[in-house]
Amino acid sequence: MMALSRAYSNKAVFYSKPQKGQLLLPFFLLFFTAFLPKQAKAAQAYLLFDAQAHSETIPIKDAINDGKGKHFKRGERQWAWSWLELGLQHKHWGISLLTRYDFDLRFSEDTAELYWLSANKKDLPSDYEYQVALKANAVNASGLRIMTNRTLGKSVRYTLGLSLLKAHYLLDGSSDGLASVNSESDYDLDLAIDYHYTEDSLFNREVAQPEGKGFAIDASFDYQFSPATQLNIQVQDLLASIYWDQSPYTLGRADTDRKEYDENGYVKIKPTLTGFEGTDKQYKQNLSPRWHARINHRYKASFGSVFQYRHQYGRNLFGLGSTFYRGESAFSASYWPLHKALELSGQHHKLRLSLTADQLNSSELRSLWLNIAYGY
Repeated sequence: MMALSRAYSNKAVFYSKPQKGQLLLPFFLLFFTAFLPKQAKAAQAYLLFDAQAHSETIPIKDAINDGKGKHFKRGERQWAWSWLELGLQHKHWGISLLTRYDFDLRFSEDTAELYWLSANKKDLPSDYEYQVALKANAVNASGLRIMTNRTLGKSVRYTLGLSLLKAHYLLDGSSDGLASVNSESDYDLDLAIDYHYTEDSLFNREVAQPEGKGFAIDASFDYQFSPATQLNIQVQDLLASIYWDQSPYTLGRADTDRKEYDENGYVKIKPTLTGFEGTDKQYKQNLSPRWHARINHRYKASFGSVFQYRHQYGRNLFGLGSTFYRGESAFSASYWPLHKALELSGQHHKLRLSLTADQLNSSELRSLWLNIAYGY
């Protein structure tokens, strides 16, 4: 369980190592500008960077640091994603290159507590039996996105996008079982393990790198109720799957028949596997949809309100705020009560910036969102 969780927490939230092909992004616009005909040169360039990280149990900084830290509260989720896209739009069509990293970790409250206590060498509760449950899904991919946008009458506009992806990193699986506390510094673990991967973080099995190819469909919908009220709905990964060739997997049970102890007598788990290690000829990895709805209402020329709703990784989030208009610029402030986070955003001409955080102290941040868009 600990090693599987560390496989996520060791991944940087907003950065993944560039893969072959990703470094072509800066040359994308140069190619179109230099070689395409004049009609295509009328296309508008756009840039989109979207990133979010959230940890219910410990600060993001501690999650990256193998869970080591003094701040903990019970919870069931950690997630993060980053999306970088650079492209061109012309009339009703657009084409872009993108790179993305997605991370979705779901666990029981017992799992989170045991992980934190063990990582920080804290006293375990005597004669307690932890119910361990963990599900993990992560992918790192890059590819080509094609999009089209259309209008229906004067009030409706929609966009459809298709991403063709080549994936470089896979982790998809689960572990379930029991952890029985023997003393303040020792416990026994018995888990059912079932997961696919590019790197075996549990048993350090050396494997060949699998190849992943797939697709993702995204959509957006805008509706103008009145000159003062507008609805926008966006969904990423409406349908999204990665197909892996020759995907390594582990299926079986892990226990603590093999143990070590540090200099203070605290247990160091080295799980023993009973089961199968193999390679699937083909494995399908599904990605969860992420929804974002936003309603803007303008009361006066310089003032309005905004209501937001997000559904992602099994969580429903709500935000409420105000918008101030000045000329061609707009500034908004919204509060997300479930995350206790404040979002500040601004838009001027083609540029849009948004930053959301639940803390000013970077070492205690549990929620951090950043969005930068130009021409999109």
